[in-house]
Amino acid sequence: MVVGLIFEICVLYYIDRFYLPTKENYTIKLIEKNNLNKNFNITVPKEAKNIKVSHNGKYISYYFESKLYIIDTETGKENHINFDDEYNLSYYKWLSDRDRILLIENKVIDDKKELKLSYYDSDNNVKKDVFDFAKVDNKSYISDIQMSTLTNIIYIKVNHIGDRCSIYRIDISNNIQRVKTKHFFINSIAELVHEDKLVYEDDVYHNIFVVNNILKYNKKIQFQENEGYVLIGVDKLDNIYVGKLQNKYNNKIIEIYYGNYNTETSNWNSIKLDFATYKSNIYIQNNGTILERIPIESIIVNLSDGKKYKYKGVFLQIYDKGIASIFDSKLIKTEF
Repeated sequence: MVVGLIFEICVLYYIDRFYLPTKENYTIKLIEKNNLNKNFNITVPKEAKNIKVSHNGKYISYYFESKLYIIDTETGKENHINFDDEYNLSYYKWLSDRDRILLIENKVIDDKKELKLSYYDSDNNVKKDVFDFAKVDNKSYISDIQMSTLTNIIYIKVNHIGDRCSIYRIDISNNIQRVKTKHFFINSIAELVHEDKLVYEDDVYHNIFVVNNILKYNKKIQFQENEGYVLIGVDKLDNIYVGKLQNKYNNKIIEIYYGNYNTETSNWNSIKLDFATYKSNIYIQNNGTILERIPIESIIVNLSDGKKYKYKGVFLQIYDKGIASIFDSKLIKTEF
């Protein structure tokens, strides 16, 4: 009897000491609400346009009533950039590794647009005009800006009538050049971080090219299968991420390849997707993490480890540490 009693006490001690606390901790980890709303209560006007978040999620910005608003999500402090009657905002983009915005402004002169490059430092609330860099036809528009803060090279993509493209390269001394590409119809562009090289996808045959305008370097990235490919992005190690198209008619991708442009693509890494999806649902983070958004379920899936993150409301953007979304006109940040 004594032996049985001792055994029973030991079992109860084990359950109380080890089993129950483990179960309780597991439950706490499943509470996703702990990852929500770790920011000041930010309201975004329903009429706001071009809503974006800085790389670290510290700032949210949007265009509203001819002003670009920049709000610190941790303190709620609000600043804005005014645009006068002469200049309008054409395009803006947060840098991928610091709290700074590149802006393109334009003013119409006769039937031409004069494009001006400027930047805004959100930490110091300072806007500085750089210079007027191009005159284009009145119907042209800016479709992308790429910049490496290591090489200090900026690439600006301009779409003209009929979607023919021009790409401008600007260096730290404000020297400007038109980039010589093999194609006039260009879809996505990306810039390597450590080298002055532009990567682009031609919008007709869906091939990927690497360009150095100074060295007149223009290399096609060759894949073993002669299929269409789309450019997804690059990471901080200069790996290039490319999606293989299911076919050239629905623009969905079924597999992702990634590697260095100097390496044969047969040696690149690859991830096959469970289901074909659009390129717009794939996100490459600076550290090389590949994420897929599944809109119908409001979740983000880490394709490396399979972890899933559910967000609330209307999806806005991926930032370094989480997901930004809008729910009832409020900014929601869901951390990874």
